[in-house]
This record gives sequence, C-alpha cells and structure tokens, in this order.
Amino acid sequence: MANRAAGAGPDQPAVHPDVVVVVPVSALTRAEPDPFDPPCIVGGGPITLAEVLRLALLGTVSTLNVDQHGRPLHLGRRQRLANHAQWIAATVRDRGCVAPGCDRPVAWCQLHHLRWWSHGGATDLPNLACACAFHHHLIHDEGWNLARRADGGWRLLRPDGTTVDPQRYAASH
Repeated sequence: MANRAAGAGPDQPAVHPDVVVVVPVSALTRAEPDPFDPPCIVGGGPITLAEVLRLALLGTVSTLNVDQHGRPLHLGRRQRLANHAQWIAATVRDRGCVAPGCDRPVAWCQLHHLRWWSHGGATDLPNLACACAFHHHLIHDEGWNLARRADGGWRLLRPDGTTVDPQRYAASH
C-alpha cells in the first residue's frame, strides 16, 4: 500500500504518504498494553511497532491518541484548534484559568497553546492550557508568558521574565 502510494511506477510522481496510526490512550498509560485494543493504521487494521517503523521509511507517520471512546486527544500539527474531546479533557484537568491567582471558570476560558501553534507547537493536551480571555490577551498581545512549574503548578511571567506573585496579583485584577 505504501509503495503504491509513494509513486512506485515509472510514470507516477514520487509522493510520500502520510500514515496515520491510531493509538489508544490506554496503550500509553498501562505497563502491559491491552491486546484487544492495539494501535491500528487508519484504513487498515491492527499494526505492530515494527510495521509502523517500516512504513515510516516511505512517508510520514502521525500518531493519533484517542480516549476510551475513540475521541482524538492529540492532534499534533495537523489541526490548530482543539477538538471537543480535547476541550472536555483540558477543562476537567484545569478547572478554569490556570494563571496563578485567577478564579475565572472554564466557561470564561479559551485553550492556549503553551508553545504557540504558529511557532511549531502541537495541538496536544500537554501543550494546551485553559486561559481566561484577560490572560490570553496578556500572553498573545502584551508579551506575557504562562509556564508550567516542575511540580505541575503554573507561573505567570511578565514580559521582562519576572514571575507574578499570585496573592498580590489576584487582588489587583
């Protein structure tokens, strides 16, 4: 299939196929993958890692991580905006604006790419964070930055790189 799509014939232009492999999130979170829910190739059936690597020699391999209902959670660079499943997962995880000191609920938030999509960031849950419109504006238009701390918490940084004190900041905005 990949050889044919790559333009193996003498009168066909060389094309590099994009192979999409669907990977259940359970396969990434369990020590022993579920043999009844293996990764599979879109348009085909179950696939092994060796097969994925062999196909990657002929084209591009994209992984699509899905939740237990088959809804995509990681979209990589193929799509800029988060899908509905990602929105639900991010809002359940973040519970509102993640900017320290902000109490805005998820209904007031947008999903922000921590590494901006325009700068090569992926539309994947680890790269998305809930930010209220106020903080999203500060980040995109005023040069502020939102960063995850080593303990999983968040830091809000001014354009000069100094960290905002959440207690003092909460009272002022």
